[in-house]
Amino acid sequence: MNRHRLLTVLLLVAFIASGCAPAVAPTAAPPTAAVAAATQVPAPSPEATDEPVTLVFWSHWATEPSKQDVLKAAAAKLQEKHPNVTVDFTWWNKVEMFPAMRNAFTAGEGFPDIFYWDRLGLEFIPAGWLVDLSTAIDWSEVQQWAKDSWTRPGPGGAPGVWAVPIETQTDEIYYNKDIFDKLGVTVPANYTFTIEQFYDICVKARQAGYDCFSNGVADYPNMGSYLFNFLLVRQLGAADIVRLFAGEKSWKDPDVVAAMGWAKKIIDVPAYALGLSTMNIAEMHTYFHTQQKAAMFLVGSWYTGRAFVPPDKGGQPADFRLGMLRYPTMPNGKGDGLRLSGVAGAISVAEKSPHKALALELAQIIASTEIGNLWVETTAGSTGMITTTSGGPYQAYFADYAKVHEGETNTPFVSAMISPPAYNDAYLSVVCQALNLQQISLEEALDKMEEARLAIVK
Repeated sequence: MNRHRLLTVLLLVAFIASGCAPAVAPTAAPPTAAVAAATQVPAPSPEATDEPVTLVFWSHWATEPSKQDVLKAAAAKLQEKHPNVTVDFTWWNKVEMFPAMRNAFTAGEGFPDIFYWDRLGLEFIPAGWLVDLSTAIDWSEVQQWAKDSWTRPGPGGAPGVWAVPIETQTDEIYYNKDIFDKLGVTVPANYTFTIEQFYDICVKARQAGYDCFSNGVADYPNMGSYLFNFLLVRQLGAADIVRLFAGEKSWKDPDVVAAMGWAKKIIDVPAYALGLSTMNIAEMHTYFHTQQKAAMFLVGSWYTGRAFVPPDKGGQPADFRLGMLRYPTMPNGKGDGLRLSGVAGAISVAEKSPHKALALELAQIIASTEIGNLWVETTAGSTGMITTTSGGPYQAYFADYAKVHEGETNTPFVSAMISPPAYNDAYLSVVCQALNLQQISLEEALDKMEEARLAIVK
């Protein structure tokens, strides 16, 4: 195992052992003195003059105005300190943004000063395109586990912290309560079905004319990963799922085959819409909560950022009855009580930005309890910041969320967080796309994944 992958796997194994978890409900406030110190942004930079400065900020969330509002609020706080500064936002869908940034950084021009970043840009770290934020900002109002998630080897192998974890997530099964009522499905008191019961629900949904899941893979292949991830973590447990996606456990292992076999059985119901290959992420949301053509939606808890906005902006109808489930249990499974979680959207600064000091000042503003609270209350999503809010207008949702998931333990979303890129690419293309689309058999998929695994362990 190369040094980079070994360090990352060891970090995540330690994370699991620690029992740390992202906060969806509020977290404890830090000591008053620490809050006072951390909310003070760095001293004015040399750019704090009367000369106009434009700070270029590229971000994902082109279709998520609530998240845009949070970043705009952070920018406004910077502009209060520096009236000469204009923050110029460009809003993207990240599948278009990352290639554009990659090209700009490679060319050495046209790149943003500060930008959205996530695991799609992991190669930006060894390339030296990101500022190491380890000591460049004060981390006292950021949850330690979230900071650790973006602590990775940089140029030369030395570890650094490369992003502010503004967005965190857990992987969820949301369901339409009205459709479940029509199907005659009663959700257990512990919100957990056995895999056999879960399969039966999918069959009932299909027989009643509904798709089981509102997922598509047109713009994000990982939207086809949830069913596999849920069942693998429930079957394997925390340690072995890390080993599987690190390339240390065979795809021919009996537990892996058992979990993947149940996933294939559900796919063959068929579980997905005929438009699986062409449905983009915005269409998935509408298909689920507005058109109500699918009984369930397998998605990260960032669902709320798109769904909890007015219907005329793509949000769910006011009378939509949203429910949540735990992952189904597996026969002889080792992962009962586990839930997949991790960091999602983050904010990074360009190492070669001509306005690096100002960009770091804005990153510091974002890395605060104030902005964390605003994120929770504006997007109904979770954050890597230490928060002190009960959820604002979304308090009822967070209360339901806490009730459904009471007693569960978070384990990191490993399939895209620690896998070498070629191995992860195989998972996305072979499993999330080809297997979901019924283009290959389960045996062929397992053979291809085993081939990809062996290629990285030689």
